Amino acid sequence: MTFEFRRRHVDAVIAAARASRLIPLAHLGREQFDLSSIAAELSHIRAEVLRGTGVVILRGFPVDQFPAADVERMWYGFGLHFGNPVSQSRMGDRLGHVIDVSGRDPSERGYRSSLELRPHTDSNDIVAMLCLRPARTGGTSSFVSGLSVHDEILTTAPALLQPLYRGFRYHWKGEQPPSEAPITSYRIPVFSRVGNVLSCCYLRDLIELAWTDLGEAPTAVELMALDCVDAVSTRADMRIEVQLQSGDGFVINNFTVLHSRTAFEDDVNAARRRHLLRLWLRCPGERPVIPPLIRFYGDGIVPDDSGGTYYTGRRL
Repeated sequence: MTFEFRRRHVDAVIAAARASRLIPLAHLGREQFDLSSIAAELSHIRAEVLRGTGVVILRGFPVDQFPAADVERMWYGFGLHFGNPVSQSRMGDRLGHVIDVSGRDPSERGYRSSLELRPHTDSNDIVAMLCLRPARTGGTSSFVSGLSVHDEILTTAPALLQPLYRGFRYHWKGEQPPSEAPITSYRIPVFSRVGNVLSCCYLRDLIELAWTDLGEAPTAVELMALDCVDAVSTRADMRIEVQLQSGDGFVINNFTVLHSRTAFEDDVNAARRRHLLRLWLRCPGERPVIPPLIRFYGDGIVPDDSGGTYYTGRRL
């Protein structure tokens, strides 16, 4: 599904941002960011993400004619109508900035580099991204239904589902909650069910890093299973590709959709480099998931580097 921002949608977002301009983002709630005039459209988008295909591509969000702080407020306020923003790293950033800082900070995570990102999930119920500026070349986003990947494996290689349902230990890369070990003591399934509700969680890089630090090697069937997930999720007939331009974005269901990004090359001019805004949104009570996912996605909290704000997840 694609949603085009028409004049009345843009006007509603601008008006809400202006009316809330004196409220710091950290204290802004959906009640203070009034989008009641377009509530029907927002409800339709939210239903499509949480109970439909899981993917909505956005076009025409106002980004060019406003200062950066105003665009950030508009995107943050827009996101409030889909869920509750949670922080994304030790920086305490409930509004994340997806930029390439590789070479400047060796501890930075994959999303803040120009490298290819394999199909993966992020954190919490909804992931929402807005493109302020695209890269000079590359940076194409792809989306694939994790549920369709599951069903394709069920049809073509059902024996490989067993290790995927059993799950894998994950490396926290130094961002574990205070009560947790650097590597999860529990297994996190790639696919899991609560009743008839199927969910997906997949970050192969963190699985492989856990194997390395534990000094363990995957079994042949485990490796085949992960290779199968990668192969199916990158097939052209399984995924959709989107080259985001300024004002484009997406809202996806983190429990049902894997997303990826090709490598990119930025402009030498810093003012023209790739820059996206990211939200992780929690939707309490919306989807039943198994205890290991609840624990991994943020049953615990981690102080940020400033010692104040807390965050509830850790992803690419």
